Amino acid sequence: MAEVTHPGRYKGPGLADHAVRRADNGCIQFRARCIGTAFKAEGVTRYEDLPEPVEAMAFLNLTRKDGTPIPQQVEALQKALGWDGKSLRALQDGDYTETLISFVVSASEYEGKRRLSVDWINPPPGLMRTEDDDMKVLDAEWQSLPAAPAPAAKVPDTRSSAASPKDEDIPF
Repeated sequence: MAEVTHPGRYKGPGLADHAVRRADNGCIQFRARCIGTAFKAEGVTRYEDLPEPVEAMAFLNLTRKDGTPIPQQVEALQKALGWDGKSLRALQDGDYTETLISFVVSASEYEGKRRLSVDWINPPPGLMRTEDDDMKVLDAEWQSLPAAPAPAAKVPDTRSSAASPKDEDIPF
């Protein structure tokens, strides 16, 4: 499979392979081969299908060098992969080969060489359902709002029956 050749956003069917490791710098890292089947360049609004799938490597630090978690990265993986955020074993053992994802690729320099790598793995673009806890908050807020106005009452017909023609007087 060809490697990505441009920075930008990709979306695809999932991860070809992944692992959790301690990086040389001491950080806990999630490493993955992300598969992309569509590409969107910076400033472009639509994804374009690629002629063949491409792959890009992700080396995502889940912790800083001092051992504290990086919340944004953990939350992104939770949303994208359905990971509970608690067990690294669950993250490593999960099957994400058919989990639709999007990922952001940027150019960087490593050991004097330019390389393209994944900065973020995200849920696929499109509508996302609200998580249960957030939905409870939204629902409570909705319930506290003033009730929507009731539909307007039907105005009674005030015409006298004497002014109305009788059925037998109507020619059709």
